[in-house]
Amino acid sequence: MSERNSNKPGIADYVVSHRRHKECFLDEIDRLIDWKPFEKLLRKKLSRV
Repeated sequence: MSERNSNKPGIADYVVSHRRHKECFLDEIDRLIDWKPFEKLLRKKLSRV
């Protein structure tokens, strides 16, 4: 996984800020799931590549 090296907004930030519907199903999922364990696992697996 790549880390963001800049504080400048990226393309994903632009897309999210210009959505018509500010809240969607994926926003709710994001609030419900603790992503840190998945991030740790993915970092470990991807570092072997």
